[in-house]
Amino acid sequence: MDLLSGIHIPDIIPYFLAILGLLLIWQLHEIQVQAGRIDAMDFWVISGIRLFLYGTPCDASACRPCRSAHGLGFLPSFVASKHFREQIPKCGNPIGCRCLLVGIYGAWPDAERMRKQLKWNRGRIQMTDAQLETLVEAGKTRRAGFSADRISLILLEAMQLEKTDPKAAVNRYRFVVEEAEQKRDLPFIISAYLRLSDLLESVGEDQEAHEVVRNFLERYTRKRSLRLRRGDRYRPTEGQLAVMSTRRTRLEARIGIPEAIEPAPSMA
Repeated sequence: MDLLSGIHIPDIIPYFLAILGLLLIWQLHEIQVQAGRIDAMDFWVISGIRLFLYGTPCDASACRPCRSAHGLGFLPSFVASKHFREQIPKCGNPIGCRCLLVGIYGAWPDAERMRKQLKWNRGRIQMTDAQLETLVEAGKTRRAGFSADRISLILLEAMQLEKTDPKAAVNRYRFVVEEAEQKRDLPFIISAYLRLSDLLESVGEDQEAHEVVRNFLERYTRKRSLRLRRGDRYRPTEGQLAVMSTRRTRLEARIGIPEAIEPAPSMA
């Protein structure tokens, strides 16, 4: 038991497993095409992802390796390759890696140009903060195709805004928590909860932060029912639950909420 409790699984692993699952489905699709059972088609277009962006919250807690990886762009084929992990610097943050790999469809000119650059550069490019900001802003102002990437773009924008405009970042993380419904967006709800509560606490909004933490813990620690909400299919890690539990205790002590008292055992 002690050995298992000492094993730490990075928070980004579930995203890589999801990508691996997509790759396996793509391989099955290729087999079906070669057998003549179905017509050939672009699997990644069907999945709704044509490129990936790597981002980290741009605040004072961002470690140098993660900060250097912020703005990396990849083609899906590169992400699915065995060399992908070698392209991501090892996180040096003592509280754990907070980076996210965000997939987008990219149905606007700036994203199309980025896809071409990715193809010219073997599936990987490094964007500056200004370039990433321009890409996100162009996607948000584009009416056609925006709905497919709405959550992804707002999440990327929130990470960009953490340092310069925390309150604006709070609003965007809250939007992700409340509005993410598409299957590809559901894993981001947990990260948005974590960043939202952290930001609210950092700007002194302890009451709001406590409410967010309480909602998170009620949502993800309650007993499983026969029919979970769609978002609950993606569960937080033990480390994420521990972070939120610790934050709840700290916030309750600060705002004067007494700890819950366990009922005394019956003597009967």
